[in-house]
Amino acid sequence: MKPPQNQRQAEIGEGSFAAGTRIARSTGATGNGAVEVPVEELKSGDSLAALGGDVRSRLVRSLTQRRVDHTAHARPTLVTPVRLRANALGPDLPRHDLLLPTEALVLMRDLDSPALVPAGALLNGTSITRVPPAAAMTWYTLELDDHDVVLAENLPVASARGQRADAPDRRQSRCARLLVPGPELAALRARLVVPVPEAATPIDPEALGDDRPLRLIADGREVPPVEEPVDGEYGFLLPEGCGAVRLVSPARASPAPRDPRRLGVAVTRLELDGVRLSLDGGEIGRGFHPVEGDQKMRWRWTDGSAWLVLPHSTAVRRLAISITDWYKNLRT
Repeated sequence: MKPPQNQRQAEIGEGSFAAGTRIARSTGATGNGAVEVPVEELKSGDSLAALGGDVRSRLVRSLTQRRVDHTAHARPTLVTPVRLRANALGPDLPRHDLLLPTEALVLMRDLDSPALVPAGALLNGTSITRVPPAAAMTWYTLELDDHDVVLAENLPVASARGQRADAPDRRQSRCARLLVPGPELAALRARLVVPVPEAATPIDPEALGDDRPLRLIADGREVPPVEEPVDGEYGFLLPEGCGAVRLVSPARASPAPRDPRRLGVAVTRLELDGVRLSLDGGEIGRGFHPVEGDQKMRWRWTDGSAWLVLPHSTAVRRLAISITDWYKNLRT
C-alpha cells in the first residue's frame, strides 16, 4: 500500500537538490579535477568531488527523483525551499542562487571546527530566505557510497544518509558534526545578518526629531506601533514578506562613568506571534550589547541600531517588544 501523496512529498530534505542545481563531478582517475553538471544528469557510479574525510571523491549510489507540488502540500512549510543568494555565505558561496530544502545540511568551514548546519537555521530575511514556489518542482535526492559533502553551485552541502554497506540496519555516520541550537549557532546567525537596503534616505537615530525612544524599520520603511505604547510595551504588525527588522533609537552615553558604550534602549521582552524569543537566541543580530540581568529580570541594551533576524514570512505577524525607561537616564 502506497503512503498518501502528502507524506511522500515530505520526504525531500537532507541530500535533496532542485532540478538544475549544478553538482561538481570529479574528472580523472585521482579526482583532482571537477566539472559542474546538473544534478539530474548524474547516474549511479559517477564520481563526485567531496570534502569530508581523507578522500577527494565519492561514488553515487542512487539518485531518486520526486515531484513536489508545494502549493497542494498538507504542510507546505515542510517543503518550502530556502533560497541562498549568490555570495550569501562568502565569495562564490554559493556561486549562483541556490534552492535547498529546509533540512539540507550546509558545511560551515569557518567555525572552530567544521560543522553541518540546516539551511533553515541560516535564514536571515535578506540573502537567505524561504521562497514559496509558484508551481510544482522536481527534486533529486542524492545518496553516495558513504555520507559526505558535495559541491552544489560551489557550496558544500551534505548528501543523504543511506544504509551502511557493512551494516544494512544502520545509517551512515555523518561526515561532520551537526551544529545544534546554542551559543555557537546564535553567533553564526548574527554574523550572517545582511542589512536590508533602505528604500529611502537612511534614518539617522540621532535625528529622529521627537521624543520617541524606539522605532522599527522593516525593508527600509518605518512600521508604526499598532497602538500608543504604554509603560514601554510596544506592538508592531510586520508586513508580508518581512524578515530581518531593525530597532532604531537615539544613541546616548551610558550614565556609568566607566562604561564606554553608546546605548539605545534596554529590551526586556520579545515575542513573535505570542511566542517568547530568547534574549540570547538566534534572532538577536548586530547592534545588541551582551545580555545582563539580576534576580528579577534580564535585559539587553541596543546600540541605537539593532537587528532582529526574524525568519522570512509571507504572512503578517505581530512583534511585541518591551523596554525599560532607563533610556531617560542616558547622557547626551
